[in-house]
Amino acid sequence: MLDSDLGQCDASLHSAGYLLSSDCRPLSWGQSLPVYLKYGTSMTDDARQAFDDAIRVWKQSMGGANLFEVVDRYTPDPIGSEMDPTSHLIGMRSGANWSQCDQNVKLCGAKDEPAKTLYQYNEFLVDADIMINQDFAFSLQRDPAKYDLTSIALHELGHVLGLDHDDTATPQVSIMNRTLSEGIQRGLSSRDIQRIRTLYGF
Repeated sequence: MLDSDLGQCDASLHSAGYLLSSDCRPLSWGQSLPVYLKYGTSMTDDARQAFDDAIRVWKQSMGGANLFEVVDRYTPDPIGSEMDPTSHLIGMRSGANWSQCDQNVKLCGAKDEPAKTLYQYNEFLVDADIMINQDFAFSLQRDPAKYDLTSIALHELGHVLGLDHDDTATPQVSIMNRTLSEGIQRGLSSRDIQRIRTLYGF
């Protein structure tokens, strides 16, 4: 998952729930939708299904708007392929390949993060990759001892669209809440949907 670290931006901008640029602008893809995604060969069948389901939920929630399109389901994703602006990759990493912070592997994932979204921007977002921490126990079947993979997919795709974390608990818990416990399944909140509608003018 992803945190904004832009202390110079006004608190009200942070509370709006968007990823912010260094000059405090909400980040989006502008008119460049859909975002073309590639699934890496590192992904499990369950991970592909979870992201397929999450893409469908986002589309239905936006009245059928095509926010994402998967253009390759088996892209070779060797270590170091993250942050390639020609390919918005979703893949899985574990161990040192999750936590390394060198020039080739830029994840720097924390042990308590089930997934992480990496992004680059100029005027608008130009690249976004999602990596899933394979050391976590995931499930598609609401296993009380595992993390719900579709909820994680919905959350990370929210980051790709330009949403930051939202830990407000009322009236609904946002899919962008930074915490998710084992056995919990979450969908999009009305706040999540409205923020994307506002960001993209739907």
